[in-house]
Amino acid sequence: MAKIYPRCEKKIHGKDYALSAKGFVLPCCWCDTIQPSKDTELMKLFRPHLHISKNETIDEILLSDEWLNFKDSITKDYEKAPKVCKRFCGHQDKIKGVVEND
Repeated sequence: MAKIYPRCEKKIHGKDYALSAKGFVLPCCWCDTIQPSKDTELMKLFRPHLHISKNETIDEILLSDEWLNFKDSITKDYEKAPKVCKRFCGHQDKIKGVVEND
């Protein structure tokens, strides 16, 4: 069974939240891909109400249904996890490289 070792959850490899150039909080800089629209799961974190201008605090964003579902997907449901997470965090001890655009 495939598994994700989320670096954004454990902060083991120095990964921390990222802020996209368009004003969205993301799990890490790897999620700020060139074409996020090609990944329906990742696009859920780009919904308009999650924009930093629409929230008072980062916690409001992180406690949204979209973010809670994202966290479930990377820890409990591999099939629903964003492609970028599978690519970069799908192996415990190495980074697999560049995410290919399908």
